[in-house]
Amino acid sequence: MIPNRPQEEHEMTRDPESRWPSTPLVTTENNVNHHNSPTPSTTNEEFSVKPSSQVANRNWKGLVLALLVISAISALIILACFLTYDYKVVKYFGIPLTLDDVAVLNGLLNRPNTVFTNDHVVYMAENFSIIAIDVRSNQSIILLTNDQLREKPNCTGIFSVADDMSAILLRYTYIPLYRRSFLSYYQAIFLSTDPDRRVLARVDISPYSQPADPPLLNHASFSSEAKAIAFVHKNQLYYIRNPLTVVPHEVVNVTAPIFTEGVLYGFAGFLYEEEILGTSKTFWWSPDSSKLAFTAIDERNVSKTKLFFYEVAGRLDGEVVDHSYPKAGEGPHHGIPTVSVYVHFLSTRENVEFRRPPEIPQESYLCYFHWINANSFVTGWVNREWSESWIVVGDCVSKSMRSVYAEKVQFGWTNMPIQPLNMPVIEDGGESLLIVAPNYYSKPVYRGIARVLLNESRVFLPQYPQWVHTPDYDVKDILYSYGDGGVLYLSSGPDPKEMHLFVSVNSTSAICLTCDDPKCSFSSARVSKDGQLVLQDCQGLDVPTTVLKRIRRSKSPTEGPPVYLETVALIANNSILKEAYAKRAMPVTKFERVTIRRGTKEELTLEVKLMHPPELVETHIITYPLLLITYGGPVSQMVTKKFTIDWYTYLCATLKFVVVSIDGRGTGSRGQRFEAEIFKNFGTIEVQDQLDGLRQIVNDHKYINKTKLCSFGWSYGGFTVANLLGHPENSFLNCGVAVAPVTDFRLYDSAYTEKFLGIFTENSHEYMRTRVSRLAANFRSKDFLIVHGMADDNVNFIHSALLVKELVRQGVDFQMMFYPDDNHFIIQKHFRQHLWRTVVNFVVDSVNRTSFRHQKLLGSS
Repeated sequence: MIPNRPQEEHEMTRDPESRWPSTPLVTTENNVNHHNSPTPSTTNEEFSVKPSSQVANRNWKGLVLALLVISAISALIILACFLTYDYKVVKYFGIPLTLDDVAVLNGLLNRPNTVFTNDHVVYMAENFSIIAIDVRSNQSIILLTNDQLREKPNCTGIFSVADDMSAILLRYTYIPLYRRSFLSYYQAIFLSTDPDRRVLARVDISPYSQPADPPLLNHASFSSEAKAIAFVHKNQLYYIRNPLTVVPHEVVNVTAPIFTEGVLYGFAGFLYEEEILGTSKTFWWSPDSSKLAFTAIDERNVSKTKLFFYEVAGRLDGEVVDHSYPKAGEGPHHGIPTVSVYVHFLSTRENVEFRRPPEIPQESYLCYFHWINANSFVTGWVNREWSESWIVVGDCVSKSMRSVYAEKVQFGWTNMPIQPLNMPVIEDGGESLLIVAPNYYSKPVYRGIARVLLNESRVFLPQYPQWVHTPDYDVKDILYSYGDGGVLYLSSGPDPKEMHLFVSVNSTSAICLTCDDPKCSFSSARVSKDGQLVLQDCQGLDVPTTVLKRIRRSKSPTEGPPVYLETVALIANNSILKEAYAKRAMPVTKFERVTIRRGTKEELTLEVKLMHPPELVETHIITYPLLLITYGGPVSQMVTKKFTIDWYTYLCATLKFVVVSIDGRGTGSRGQRFEAEIFKNFGTIEVQDQLDGLRQIVNDHKYINKTKLCSFGWSYGGFTVANLLGHPENSFLNCGVAVAPVTDFRLYDSAYTEKFLGIFTENSHEYMRTRVSRLAANFRSKDFLIVHGMADDNVNFIHSALLVKELVRQGVDFQMMFYPDDNHFIIQKHFRQHLWRTVVNFVVDSVNRTSFRHQKLLGSS
C-alpha cells in the first residue's frame, strides 16, 4: 500500500475553496481493477498534480518570507524604542518621598526670629543658642547657651531684646488662639554688660507681685531699654517698672480705671487680628519709654457665633463658646467692633483717650499705629466700606488727633497698610512720611511711593501726595528713606512671581539689589534702624536661607553698581534640610504663561506654575493625572517662586501627578486694576479664569491625561473648587476637595466681605451669587470631598453644614470628613496627617476609579 502522507500533505496546503475530485489522487491496485484509471503520467497532466518536493519548496519560501516580514517589523519597533527612549543615562532621582517625609522636612525648616538693636543683630541659632553680631566689627558673641536657654522647658523663641542687650524676653509654650495669636509664658533674662554676659536674674512675667506659678499671657514686650515690661493678661494691660532692681515687683494695671467687660485692651481679638491689623498685639512703647499707647476694642455690640467643643476636661456634655463674629449678611444695622486709642503716661499714670477727627465715621477701622517721636504718633483709618482712608497724627502735648491726608478710591477698595508692614516710613526729622499709593496715571494703576507732609503749618486739606517714585510695577513695602539717596523698598518688580529688594535712583528708575542670585528669586527683608543693614530672608525657589547684608555705595561708576549688598553673616543656612531635601526624589517646578479666550475681546494672559514628577519627559507618550491647587481670593498669589513642601509635593513626586496653580484676575502684583476685577464679582470672574486656564493647559500639554483631573482648595480656595465643580460650563473637571470652604459670603465676617462685595443691603445680588448651594444639582456626576474643622473660628462650620443639606436634597453622592474641636487650620496632633491621608486616598481613587462607588457606577453604565 502506498502511504497516504502525500494526500494529507496536499490537503493541508491546498486552497479549501478549490474544486478537486473527491476520489483519491493516489490509488491502490484494487482501485485499478475496479476503475479504468489513467496511467500515472496521464493523471499528473490532467490534474496538474505537483510532486511533493515542489509543494515542500513552496511552503519553505512562504515561511522564509513570513520570517523576513516579522524580522523587519521587530527591527522597526526596536528602532522606535531606540529613538524615543533616553537609554544613555539611567537617572536616579533619589529616595522616594513619603507623606511622613513632608511633615519631617517642614519641621526641619528654620526661620529664626531676629531682632535689630542699636548696634547688634540678635537671633536664635540652629543649635538653639542666642547669638549677637556686632554690626560694626562683625564679631559674634553668645548671649545665652543652649543649656541656659532650656533651663525653663518649651522655649519657642525670642520675643523682645533691650536696645543695650541687657535683657532678653523669651517665650515658652505655645497655645494657639487665632491665626496670629497664642498664649505663652514669658521670662525676662537680665544679663551683665561685660564681655562675659553673665545671667544676673530670671524674672517670670506675671500680673502678681510674687507669683508662685506665672500665668499664660497674650503678649509681653520690653520698653526701649528694658526699664519696663508691658503685657496682656485676660484682656487687661499691665506693666512692671524696673523689673530687675525693684523686688517685689511694682505691677501697674493700666486698664483697671477704664476696664469694661466685653472690651479688649492691648489685644486685637479675632476680627482685627485676621482682617485689619494683621497682628494681635495692640500696645506700643514710645521711643523714650515714657508712654504706652494701646487700643480698646469694644465688641459688646458685635454678633456672637457659637463654637462647639466636645472634649472638655471635667465635662460630659462639652462646651459652647461665644465667638465675636460680625457676619456680612447681617447688614449695617448690626455692629462692628469700635476702637479707641489711648496713651498711658507713666509719670502720672494717666490714661488719655485720643478721639478721632470728626470726618472719620464712628464705624471705621484702625489699620496701624506708629510712633513718630516721643510725643507724636501716626495712625491709619478706613471706613467700613473700605472706600475712604485717612492718615491721622496724634500729639501727646495737646492730647489731640488731626487728619493730614485723605484718599477716596476711584474703583475697588483702599489699600491701607497693615501693622506688621514697615510702612509708612517716617522720614528724618519727622515732618513727612512715605506711603504706597495707587498711581492712576499708569494704565495698570501700579502702586508707587508718595510723600505726605505732617507739619501742621504746612498741611492744607485736601493734601495731594507728592510722588517720589513711580516704577512700572507694584511696590509692596517701604523699608527706609535715605532722603536724596533714594528709598529702599520691596517689590515684585516686572515679574509678579518674584519679590526683590530695590533702591530707587530717581522718580522711575531703581536698582535691584537681589536680582542677581538665581537661587533667591523671592525675598523678604528687614532693615536696621540706621538703614545700613538688611536682613534678607531668601524664601525660594531653593531651600530658604537668612543672610545679614550691608548696603554699600560705590565711590565711582567704574567700581560697579552705585548701590550693592555685601554679605556680613549667614544667620540660617538650613543645611540639615538641604541635605535631606537633596536626597529625595522631588518634583520639577516650571513656570509658564497661558493665554485664554484667544482672539476675543476678553483675551487674557495668566501666570501658571507646574510641578512635574521628576521622571516626566514631555515628548513621551505617557500621560499623567493632574491636580489643580487653587485659591483665587483677592490679592492672593499661588504662582510665586517661594519654596514649598506640602502634601501635594508627595502626590507629584511619588504618585506621579502633575500639579498646577493658576493666578487669574483679582490676584496680586499686577496692578490695582487687575486686582479690582474681582470687586463685587466673587464666584464669577476668578472661577471662569481658573476653568478656562485649566482647559487651555490640558490642551497645550499632551502629557496630561484629560480624563484624570482633580482640584483642591482651602478656605476661599474651597469656595473656588466648589464653584468649579458646579459650573455649568465644566464638562471635564470631575473631582474636587474643598477644605473649610466658604459656601455663602453672607455668613462670612463683615470686615473682609464688605471690603470686596460692599454692604449687603446695597449689594444683595452680589452676595446671593456666592451661594454654592444654587449649584448643588450640578454635583451629581462629580467626586466631591468636603473637609471642615467643627470649631472653625474663621469659616464657621455652618458653611459646610448648609451645603451638605442641599447636596443631600439634590440626591448628590459625596464624601465628607469633619474634625471635632479643631479650628480653621486643622492643627491638632495627628489630625493634619490624617487629613492628608484622607485627601490623597480620595484623589487617587477618583482618578483611578477603584472604589466600590466607582465600580458600582461602572457596572450600571
